[in-house]
Amino acid sequence: MRRQDYLTTEYGWRWADKRNARLRVALIFPNLYRLGMSNLGFQLIWQAAHRHPGVAAERLFLPDRDQPGPPVSLETGRSLPDFDILAFSISYEQDYLNVLRLLDSGGVPRRWADRTAAQPFLLAGGPALWSNPEPMAPFFDAVVIGEGESIIGEILEGLLAQGGADQLSWRETLAQIKGVYVPALYTPRYSAEGGFAVLEPGGKAPVTIQRRWEKDIAVHPAESAVLTPHTEFADTYLIEVARGCARACRFCLAGFVLRPVRYRPLAQLLEQVERGLALTNKIGLLAAAVSDYPELPALSEHLCQRTLQVYLSSIRADAITPELIRLLRHGGQRSLTMAPEAGSEQLRRRINKQLSHSVLLEGVRCAAAGGLTGIKVYVMIGLPQETTEDVLAIADLLADMIKVGRPLGMQRFVVDLHPFVPKALTPYQWERPASLERFAQIFDLLKRPLAQLGVQCRFDSPAWAVIQELLARGDRRTADILETALAGGGNLSAYRRAMRERGFHRNFVPGAPTPWDHIASGIDPRFLLQEAKRALLGQQSPPCPIVAPSPGITHNCRRCGVC
Repeated sequence: MRRQDYLTTEYGWRWADKRNARLRVALIFPNLYRLGMSNLGFQLIWQAAHRHPGVAAERLFLPDRDQPGPPVSLETGRSLPDFDILAFSISYEQDYLNVLRLLDSGGVPRRWADRTAAQPFLLAGGPALWSNPEPMAPFFDAVVIGEGESIIGEILEGLLAQGGADQLSWRETLAQIKGVYVPALYTPRYSAEGGFAVLEPGGKAPVTIQRRWEKDIAVHPAESAVLTPHTEFADTYLIEVARGCARACRFCLAGFVLRPVRYRPLAQLLEQVERGLALTNKIGLLAAAVSDYPELPALSEHLCQRTLQVYLSSIRADAITPELIRLLRHGGQRSLTMAPEAGSEQLRRRINKQLSHSVLLEGVRCAAAGGLTGIKVYVMIGLPQETTEDVLAIADLLADMIKVGRPLGMQRFVVDLHPFVPKALTPYQWERPASLERFAQIFDLLKRPLAQLGVQCRFDSPAWAVIQELLARGDRRTADILETALAGGGNLSAYRRAMRERGFHRNFVPGAPTPWDHIASGIDPRFLLQEAKRALLGQQSPPCPIVAPSPGITHNCRRCGVC
């Protein structure tokens, strides 16, 4: 589609150009418009930046296949060199190559070492970079570590205060802002064996970068800026219900880099729902665990009194109630998604997924009795300490779900199998992932029993999981692998050749240096190590306190150190 076609189908908040803006920013999502405009965080930062005095912010996406020529902004058709700031919002490591593709096609040198003061300043943020920005550090002048709402104003003020300063002055200015990492001010060192040793700060650069997070998220209401039919959530008004997750699953990045869990006041959410319904009859509630929201019963009752379609991003099996199923049915949903993450209770204890077999089956029974006709189950494979019995338990779990659900009218059963990828700043950050041979064994174990059950099975590629691990835990030398892979075509084979040619030093041992040691998430490193030990022992840990939102309330929890 042409950019004008996208613009004419958008509605809601209206963008107006600021012809006398002192700072022009391109907010770039390094993937297609359909995915970028499904991202609520991207919309929020675009709107916040454009509303800042003296700043004009436009959106830019990876061009569709039928869009020839260099990438241009959606609002005015400006090209990359026409902007002062190129601000990338990166949610997924898989989009790293798209960043390089956009820079190449837009005529902007990839690396900060090769750019001049006359060329755009490259800024980046987003969940993919919060735990380990090093694979992309040679490309960006500055990286935001943490939640954008709490820091975007300070960054823009700092840049405006410098006026037309050169790149070096802008870097030094931003380096003094808590939560901003300026890679050019740090030098990586490696051991004689080739492993990562240390990242040395220079000048006034801080030794560690403190993650920024907003204690009271009610200060920044999070809801769709514009609506469009051309997204994954077509014409849906998205509302963030909570941020973070209390459950502390040991593999989950969001459960650690978004701590502590924070909930929005019910009154604020009710106002947002009404604003959304003035534009559309589709409402989407977003959170890592929407069903953990303490005032969900009251919110559900309000929604059930309206004529609408409703989407809930995540539901815990132990939170499924007849009232919740009633809301889903009222909102037009006919299927339910559950994420046990492992087939056996033993493995669920190891990963701290506190869901028993009986609770999962009761969730299926409740959903089927309430009229839902399908269920999708997310399971991870290749988890640490996973045994053959744990793998076979996946099929056993689906068999029991079918026995419970099918007599009550549930017809469609789907299982999505996702290879485990260790993430920085989680208790599993030191783990070695399963081999491709092991994944092949797992598929062989499951294919026949799942097919006999009539379960539709979907597999994520284990080969791509290897690449994702590289991008999640690599050091600065990963940038060389990225460039080599892009030169080779940017596909899986090109990545494999690049890794063989450049090498990937995977030697993560508790107590040894890691490429992300300079990123301070707020969690005490001793807590992560303790959780890793508890995982080995098959011991569960309690969740964070789940309480009704109340600004000014304090908790006595001192387990992880964030609070």
